[in-house]
Amino acid sequence: MQWGQSPCTSTTAALAQGVSILDLLKRWLRFRNSVPTALSKSRVAGCQFKSMSLLIHCTKQLLAEIPDRFIDPSASGASWHANLLRFDRRKCVLFTHDETLYSVFVPALRKPEFEQLDNIFGQRLFKALVWDQFSQTQIERMLEACREIRFTRSSNRSVLGSMNDMRFQIGAHVEYDGGLTSVDLAQLQNALNRIPFSAISYGYPVERFQEYLA
Repeated sequence: MQWGQSPCTSTTAALAQGVSILDLLKRWLRFRNSVPTALSKSRVAGCQFKSMSLLIHCTKQLLAEIPDRFIDPSASGASWHANLLRFDRRKCVLFTHDETLYSVFVPALRKPEFEQLDNIFGQRLFKALVWDQFSQTQIERMLEACREIRFTRSSNRSVLGSMNDMRFQIGAHVEYDGGLTSVDLAQLQNALNRIPFSAISYGYPVERFQEYLA
């Protein structure tokens, strides 16, 4: 991709040509790092980005798994929560956006992956947004935010309560599909974000997140 050519104009075409989601993410990060800072915070080749960073509030169990360098009690940003879950004796992480309850489930993580949990989250979020058919602009905006991710302690019991409900839903999918390795992640992602929650006035997380990114 040449400097000045925005991935906003090529994401859909690349997916149609069979380019993998991970390759698209890598392509975007290479592009993003090649653009001057002043431009990257405003308008880049037809795409408008809102400056945003992500702050992920982690449960005590999850904080014990990630490197200290990620943890910043004084950090600020768009707020998410994350919890460590176990299915079939494998460690998994559920990420949930505080305001909309839009969630991303990351299964079967190993120790080296916890050491790059910020990148893992960015990759999985990208996949989720593509699966849920978010617009190019919305996907690019979230990729921009994922360049700066910090972690801190959990702080919102209401969000954690909704996440506990999701844990039961995930467990039901795992059991129905015959185990964690057999789960269709795209189908699970679709189901999780189409459950009405009282915390968001019985709205659907996927619709609320689309409104959030509008």
